[in-house]
Amino acid sequence: MNEWDRLLRWHCGDLRDERLRQACGLWIVLTALGRDPSREAAPEGLAVSTALAHADLASAGPVVFHLPQGPAAVQVFGLWRPATELEDPLQRERWLFCVVHKRQLHAERRSIGLNPLLRAHGEGWPAAHLAERLLPLLDAP
Repeated sequence: MNEWDRLLRWHCGDLRDERLRQACGLWIVLTALGRDPSREAAPEGLAVSTALAHADLASAGPVVFHLPQGPAAVQVFGLWRPATELEDPLQRERWLFCVVHKRQLHAERRSIGLNPLLRAHGEGWPAAHLAERLLPLLDAP
């Protein structure tokens, strides 16, 4: 384990913390788009919501994504599925993403469960496929 990993584990304590998970999910999305998250903001109209589930989705239990209030033309749902308690939330292979245009979500909805999301939009994609799924929606009017 390198010094940065040791610092992260020491400082954050709980690697499953919601704020850390949300930040890591947004970081993964922005880097998939070729952006430098430390210098560039998210594209206008993009919202990212993350949730945590066990690696085995069948035993995940209730998993809920909270939706941001306000306009977002494109919503990315990131599901982090760590295999162990100590797994780093930036390990892209442990994430699945669904990309949804706002037309496909109810306007008054403030959250969506994992099961309804998967039924409506499929199993999701690994981080490696984010750009190809996301860029066409960001470029659309």
